[in-house]
Amino acid sequence: VDMLKSIEMMLGLEPMNRFDWLARPITASFTNKPDFSPYIHCANNQPLDERNPKPADMTAEGKHWYAVSKSLDWSHLDGPDPDKLSHVAWFSLTKGRPYPEQYAPGKDTD
Repeated sequence: VDMLKSIEMMLGLEPMNRFDWLARPITASFTNKPDFSPYIHCANNQPLDERNPKPADMTAEGKHWYAVSKSLDWSHLDGPDPDKLSHVAWFSLTKGRPYPEQYAPGKDTD
């Protein structure tokens, strides 16, 4: 929304709704004086051409969550089961840490 507000301001457009009206423009990213000083290049930590592993190269747990992900309904917005999708995302990001069941979708967190 901040980017949208900035674009609206650059083009002289009015806000479309209250969200971009209240947003903060990203003015710190722009200046009237260009800075041509060199910068330090940071190499990628993750190879950009690396693909997801093939199922044959996955662990048993990885194969399980791969199968769960493939079985989800991706045909429309909010189609996938939120609990299963949450588990798949957790596994893909944490690789082996136990899933915090108390925060699962649909669980009462009071």
